[in-house]
Amino acid sequence: MSEVWNSVRVYGPSSEIARFKRLCIEPSQASNTCDHDGWNGCDCVINVPANEQSRNQHSGYVWNFHHEDVPGSNRYSFNFDTEIGFPVDLFERIATAFPALAFDCDCIHGMDEFMGYGWFNTPAGGEDFSQHYPGPADHWTSGSGHKRDHAAQLKHEALIAELERAARAADGRS
Repeated sequence: MSEVWNSVRVYGPSSEIARFKRLCIEPSQASNTCDHDGWNGCDCVINVPANEQSRNQHSGYVWNFHHEDVPGSNRYSFNFDTEIGFPVDLFERIATAFPALAFDCDCIHGMDEFMGYGWFNTPAGGEDFSQHYPGPADHWTSGSGHKRDHAAQLKHEALIAELERAARAADGRS
């Protein structure tokens, strides 16, 4: 089986991030072997909460789930594996349910067949998520760990810094 390795970083007001984690992230404690070395994460279900428009809850099963949980933070990050690709439909629904949050996502196929990056609830200056980029031949050996070219990565990092400043201000912390 070939896997897709996925990463998500969520930016926004800490109260909305806490609501997202409470309603959407359900790691399985029964399978939690979390060695935090990038392997042997736990199984997890990622949910889209039901609302007035859609009474059905949607969810996706993922594995090798790891997360960085800093309560009260304006950032939440997690990684997981899937079989086919990044769960675009699931995150489109999540983004609709959490309009105050920006989801910075990336993925790469385990055999480098494709990669993806971009945003759901795309902030001004960001690019919408797409997973139709070719896997670069030097991705694993270049040392950067980034999927964007250098100039685009610098622009992306500046956008993240601005999102974090705005979220701290929304929380009343400068």
